[in-house]
Amino acid sequence: MSTIVEVFKDDLLQALGPTNIILIHHHGSRVRGEARSDSDYDTILVLNEIDEERKARLVYFQLKDAYFYLRSIAYYKSGSLVSTRKELTLRLAELPVDRPLATELLQTLELYEEHESKIAENLDEYLFKLEKFFRATRV
Repeated sequence: MSTIVEVFKDDLLQALGPTNIILIHHHGSRVRGEARSDSDYDTILVLNEIDEERKARLVYFQLKDAYFYLRSIAYYKSGSLVSTRKELTLRLAELPVDRPLATELLQTLELYEEHESKIAENLDEYLFKLEKFFRATRV
């Protein structure tokens, strides 16, 4: 096992506690011995529980990831960078994505602070929407 993976595992155990972690599963090209220099580390983490504060942070950062992913797709398709969320929302029609879902996620990120309490009440709903978005969005 590589040093990076060992450090990652140790950090997870320290941050989440050994009794909260059910499984740490590494998979992908690095495990198969097919990794390139730019390959990432694919990991599945299964926990007994995750507190609401961590879930809320996860939703927020996944919304940001969705935004950056959409920006990357827009750049890939057009060759020009999108500078604002509003501009990206206008360009969704050109992208191979679920437009209503992508629009909802971008609006949620844009208005995150205003709707934080609503989001906090429905964290699992937002996590499922984000999972649906990332599973369906391929370039």
